[in-house]
Amino acid sequence: MTHANSVENFLKEHQNAYCDDCLSAILKIYPRQQVSQICRENLRGVIRRREGECFRCEKYKLVNRYEVRKI
Repeated sequence: MTHANSVENFLKEHQNAYCDDCLSAILKIYPRQQVSQICRENLRGVIRRREGECFRCEKYKLVNRYEVRKI
């Protein structure tokens, strides 16, 4: 499984918003910038990046959440 698949599957399963730092720690993807790049590129278009509170660290910053586009 690729790192991109790991990030997408984790966010899909947990349905909460997580920052890059926490996703990196949870999924053991280092350096953290890899998570940032995966979420920015988001080839399938299901990860949304917005400012908000991270579910894990509770800091207000850029967070990632799995969201299916509604047409």
